[in-house]
Amino acid sequence: MSQFQFNPLAYPKDRWACPKTGLIVCKSVNEWSSDRLRLIEWAEANPASAIVACRESFTFWINVFGWTYKVLQSGAGFRRATVGSLDRPFLTWPVQDKAAAEIINCIETGQDCTIKKSRDMGATWLILAIALHRCLFFPQTSVLIASRKEEEVDKGDPKKGANDPDTLFWKIDYMLSKLPDWMTGGADSINRTYMHIGFGTTDSVIDGESTNADLGRGGRRTFIMVDEAAAVANLRSVDAATTDSTSCRVFNSTPKGSSYFTKLCRSPHVRKVQLAWWDHPEKGQDRSVVKDERTGLLKVTSSWYEAECARRVDPRNIAENLDMDDTQSGWMFFDGPTIAKHTALYVRPPRMTGTLVNRLDLADAVLRWDSWVHQSPDKLLDVLEWRRDIKGAWKLWCTLEADADGILRPRQDHTYVFGIDVSAGLGASNSVISVFDRDLGEKVAEFADAYTSPERLAEIAALAGVWFGGPTGYAMLAWETNGPGGAFTKRIKSLAYPYLYRAVRTATRGNDSGDALGWTSNRPNKEYLLGGYRTALARGDFINRCAKAMEEASRYVYGESSGEILPGEMQEEEGNARATHGDRVIADAVAYEAALKAPRIKPPERPVPARSFLGRRQRRKAEKSMLNDDE
Repeated sequence: MSQFQFNPLAYPKDRWACPKTGLIVCKSVNEWSSDRLRLIEWAEANPASAIVACRESFTFWINVFGWTYKVLQSGAGFRRATVGSLDRPFLTWPVQDKAAAEIINCIETGQDCTIKKSRDMGATWLILAIALHRCLFFPQTSVLIASRKEEEVDKGDPKKGANDPDTLFWKIDYMLSKLPDWMTGGADSINRTYMHIGFGTTDSVIDGESTNADLGRGGRRTFIMVDEAAAVANLRSVDAATTDSTSCRVFNSTPKGSSYFTKLCRSPHVRKVQLAWWDHPEKGQDRSVVKDERTGLLKVTSSWYEAECARRVDPRNIAENLDMDDTQSGWMFFDGPTIAKHTALYVRPPRMTGTLVNRLDLADAVLRWDSWVHQSPDKLLDVLEWRRDIKGAWKLWCTLEADADGILRPRQDHTYVFGIDVSAGLGASNSVISVFDRDLGEKVAEFADAYTSPERLAEIAALAGVWFGGPTGYAMLAWETNGPGGAFTKRIKSLAYPYLYRAVRTATRGNDSGDALGWTSNRPNKEYLLGGYRTALARGDFINRCAKAMEEASRYVYGESSGEILPGEMQEEEGNARATHGDRVIADAVAYEAALKAPRIKPPERPVPARSFLGRRQRRKAEKSMLNDDE
């Protein structure tokens, strides 16, 4: 390491020692100029050693040779235009150093990452600086940078007058223009054309492109940057198109509602980087943590933050640009504080997880049932058994008790309603059964599985409906009939399950009014259904114990283009994809709607169990009657 030795006169706390090179970098604006001058003089006298030092440490390189362009300055309680020159040394903050190390590690190890940021945290400049650093010091680096529109990426060669500080390529051109020739190879080694910068000394390139559906297809890149990813309408297509083009995608954005970017941020397979305003050295210098009196949630505040909240009258603006809240930054359907309060009060882990086992082969058992209407539930209970299984699809928040025949079941003096949302069963989303206890006013069980077909789900729901039972002997089943719900409807009818929800259907031209099986989704029906469920959550009329169900509710938004109520990540999906999507929110809401109407629907007459006291009494009475007839 002797080739890197540099010994400034003093090492104040605001100086950073490069762990790889041993060189000292001053991060104080007041002292930066003199330290930088000494380092530049050393670098010019030892260019070979300086190039190695720059390659070894991005932080060293950017703090000594980097520049940025600052239009606004922010601090505790103020925001103002920069006075004098807009050129500023690129002195990285600790949070930027940490973020840069994460991004570089993702590039070198081949991992995708998301960067969730508040506004004015220098994230875009930082990523572009990393791209420039890789192309200057690492041979055959190929970087692709993208944004929503071409004009946001590049407006042409700056030598021809195409200067726009808002474009991505202008920022790279700016940083490149500040570097010495011994580092870049001089102007002749830089090939700058529209949407392209070539580096002759390393045979590396930076290319630009808009975020079209075929972004990056056919090429191979060291890494790809997608800027302001949450605002990219077709981000799902961009994700698919770039998957095989590189081992590292960097998705950079402030939140913009619950979107596909949110889904990427929550993926366990994507690294997370955060650049929050409270880690800004000026905005967060007097930061503190306070509790929101309405929700009981903790939040970070500071003098700067309070002043900004006063300026931004729209809560969505605050959530998006300051708090990085990808739920409240969208036009959320469910009130965020209500969801947070409900979660804090009621959500808890399930009492048990398991499987409801049919000890006989289900298909054969169904064939032997001539009609469920004429069968006693007790005969079906003989083949059902609850088994604990940590990987089981069923979760119970209720206790199990032995019934009159000694079978372990949920308590039988309560009425149960099943809300069912049916998916295609191909793994893209869950089919869900939500079990609502009408007497307690709470969700007591849930079945969720992504690979259960609609037909198989009907069989599972029917058997579970007998097991949950209740005073009528059967739980009521209610389900969404759209999409794969049609196959569910056909199968549940073939089983002749006796207690099914029927929605009241108003008369239309050419059709008589009547009752339709299940719940049909359209915009008015959906708004009515989810509006009722939202009110029930706020009032505590529907107590939801399931953490995943509440988390899914927090992502429901009004679609920006359609105005439809749907999960934020589904905004980009076509109608067919939405139709095959199942989720917990719809299942919960359907269960609540059916529970409200359950008393109006005549339950089936429950057959008297043969082994019960009444059953034995009736049998003796019948036998006695037969004897009397024979006489």
